[in-house]
Amino acid sequence: MNKHQISKADFEKYKRQIVLDEVGTEGQLLLANSKVLVIGAGGLSSPILQVLAGAGVGTIGVIDFDKVSLSNIHRQLLYTTEEVGIAKTEVASKRLKQINPDSTILPYEFRIDESNALKLIEKYDLVVDGSDSFATRYLVNDACVILNKPLVFGAVYKFIGQVSVFNFEDGPTYRCAFPEIPEQTEIPDCSTIGVLGSLTGIIGNFMANEALKIILKNEHVLSGKLMHIDTLTYAFDLIDIEKDDKNSKITELGAYGDVSCEMPEVKYLTANELDHLLQSEEEVLIYNLKYATQDDDLDYAQSVNTEDLLLGKLPMPDDRKIVIICDYGIQSESIAEYLQKTYQKENIYSLKDGLLAYKAK
Repeated sequence: MNKHQISKADFEKYKRQIVLDEVGTEGQLLLANSKVLVIGAGGLSSPILQVLAGAGVGTIGVIDFDKVSLSNIHRQLLYTTEEVGIAKTEVASKRLKQINPDSTILPYEFRIDESNALKLIEKYDLVVDGSDSFATRYLVNDACVILNKPLVFGAVYKFIGQVSVFNFEDGPTYRCAFPEIPEQTEIPDCSTIGVLGSLTGIIGNFMANEALKIILKNEHVLSGKLMHIDTLTYAFDLIDIEKDDKNSKITELGAYGDVSCEMPEVKYLTANELDHLLQSEEEVLIYNLKYATQDDDLDYAQSVNTEDLLLGKLPMPDDRKIVIICDYGIQSESIAEYLQKTYQKENIYSLKDGLLAYKAK
């Protein structure tokens, strides 16, 4: 049953957000009557779930087939060491009810797949995808397109995070930003790649913020933009996503496989190796991150905008080494890692220690 008014107890509980012009009592009612499905109960979803419950979202569904493991604890702060071995959905639903007894928490202890995605998602107003699987991301995107449900997306890798909102008010879909699902054989095991709990907290909170903005009918929803942040350097980009109309015409789910989440380890060229490469007859393509260096007259490099690289607007040939360079080698490392993930290529390198080391050799 829909809630039609805010009680005195509700006002006391939520008054710090009700006083915001963007929320008010009407917004609090929108939150109380909303239904949000969160995919996954891991590093991203831990802060998402807590923020949504704390804000007063009326119904929260959480789907995850996994159990709590000791290696989860450092970034999945819903759980404690005493809960290792217990189903994540069981622990999460208990913790969320402690945060907000008025929220209805619906746990689903199974894997979302082609057989259940549509039936599950159709019950909710919007979906927040905290999964770390490419297969799940494409599956959930396609289901949201078919059902016309907005989708909040987030992803992390080491110190890099991304956030966007897809399929919102006829905006771009996940496939508009990332057209093709990688092959299963091209992606290494998730356990070999590290991540800090601080990053999943940052990105998860950004994702929860977008979900709240959608529910509150805020005009500044992150649709048509991909937020990309490197938390080592605090390089921050808002990248335009161009809509491809064909991606909004999906009418049935396909086969998605079981693709793991992570990417190959970044490759480096040292200053001496780059020097030898430039003096050889081997073809090489060098992208100089324009914003990272003021020196734009490098005759061996092409100065580029980060946005063009991230959105695939620049050539990524297979027949030569592609080297990303910047001043100190920090941002180029992050970009090279991202490009490896996106294009699944083994010929992408970062200049180790950057241009300053190269010029000082």
